[in-house]
Amino acid sequence: MILRQREQEAAEELAAAGEELQAINEELHTANEALQASNEQLRAAQEAAQLGLFDWDLIHQKYSWDAQFKQMFGLQAADEPEHYQTMVSRLHPDDRGRVEEAVAAARNQELTGGRYDIEYRIVAAGDVPVRWARALGRMTFDQKGTPVRFVGTLMDITEQVLSRQRLQTREDQLRLAIASADLGTWNINAQTREFVPSPRLKELFGYYADEDMPYEAAVNQIAESYRDQVVEAVNAAIEQGKSYDLTYPVTGYHDGKLRWVRATGKLFPATDDQPAIFSGTVADITEQKQDDQRKMDFIGIVSHELRSPLTSLNGYVQMLNLKARKTEDPMVLDITAKAKRQVDKMSSMITGFLDVARAGESQIQLRRKAFDMADLVKAAEEESLATVTTHPIIFHPVEFTPVVADPDKIEQVLVNFINNAVKYSPQGTTINVACITRDGWAHVSVSDEGMGIAPKDIPLVFERFYRVEREELKTVKGFGIGLYLCKDIIERHGGEIGVESVLHKGSVFWFQIPVAG
Repeated sequence: MILRQREQEAAEELAAAGEELQAINEELHTANEALQASNEQLRAAQEAAQLGLFDWDLIHQKYSWDAQFKQMFGLQAADEPEHYQTMVSRLHPDDRGRVEEAVAAARNQELTGGRYDIEYRIVAAGDVPVRWARALGRMTFDQKGTPVRFVGTLMDITEQVLSRQRLQTREDQLRLAIASADLGTWNINAQTREFVPSPRLKELFGYYADEDMPYEAAVNQIAESYRDQVVEAVNAAIEQGKSYDLTYPVTGYHDGKLRWVRATGKLFPATDDQPAIFSGTVADITEQKQDDQRKMDFIGIVSHELRSPLTSLNGYVQMLNLKARKTEDPMVLDITAKAKRQVDKMSSMITGFLDVARAGESQIQLRRKAFDMADLVKAAEEESLATVTTHPIIFHPVEFTPVVADPDKIEQVLVNFINNAVKYSPQGTTINVACITRDGWAHVSVSDEGMGIAPKDIPLVFERFYRVEREELKTVKGFGIGLYLCKDIIERHGGEIGVESVLHKGSVFWFQIPVAG
């Protein structure tokens, strides 16, 4: 009886052990499946990242490299590494010593904790002459601190290194260009407003290269009449990303010297690891400004000196014209009429020169009054149709467009656009003149089918004395002041001016001023 009971208990224990063993087997099976899935994910990640793997058994001096690792070292997948030196021999000679030192450092548990991280060049890598790689590894140690195993990964970073080198080359070229041009530079952190000026920028503002120059101190050296404009432009560039290109005078802090500078800058958006930065350059244009002033002085003096004899000449022509009318002499009448047109043209040219001088000194006076742009365009049409015989000019209908402006100055701009279209387009090609109301602006445009303007010249055509240097323009006369005056007149009206052009196809010059009311 007792024996039977023990047999039954043993059977029950055996059954329970079997069930437990079956549960363990199921857990092992589940764990094995999870391990296989994890290994597959690891292999997929390794393949996607193109990582090579290495495993070095330091006790038995056995080496294991996977196919990707071998491929990067120019070996076939079936090749078996004979020795650690097999890998070292395929490194660039200049990098072998560094790699040996990094491996030796990884063996020192107290020094590096067994970590290994190095970039080097591989010179025997199949179809690529030199390949850059980054190796990351970890040394494991036994209880005595002896290294027993070295495992890690290898990544091809050739493209990243070449990109870094190209970027470094561009930065070096930029630094050389800045140094050659004697430019000052600055950086402003858009978030903290930290201001970092270069030594050359400090010198331009009259500071010593090795002393601090806070932003407020730099602003204080700007001429008072320009100071607010500069500060507002800086804030607009940082807060709204607007363009920044200003010319203004500064007085040196220590030397008291007056310098004219041109500052250009741009806001560079924030990245993951860097805040937005407002950066730019400052150039000393004092000599250029002085040259311009000398030109202005010369133009002003010559223009005033020419005014007196021209006024006398105009009087003589008028007297001859009156005498010819009394004697009814057709030949003299024709000659005096032609002479009068030339005198008027010369007078207009002198007025333009004086306007340039006045514009440079901000002395152009506007006589504003209310008028209809349709009437102004009509007046320009009548003048053009009477004087231009080489080109068909189409004046598109203009609706009632009230503005408050100086009609003579606005007409001067429109006539200048028309005359330029005639001057720079082939005879017989069509010129179109239009004036429309758009978003509260009176928008005037003159389009031609002429030679067009190269992209590099477009930003400069409204600069004073600027003339496009092209072979076909050598016979076209001009002083480079007409468009400069147009820009000054329109901007004084609170308007905008510009040009759109395609080389060898034509240009559209336009301006717009606010509509009244």
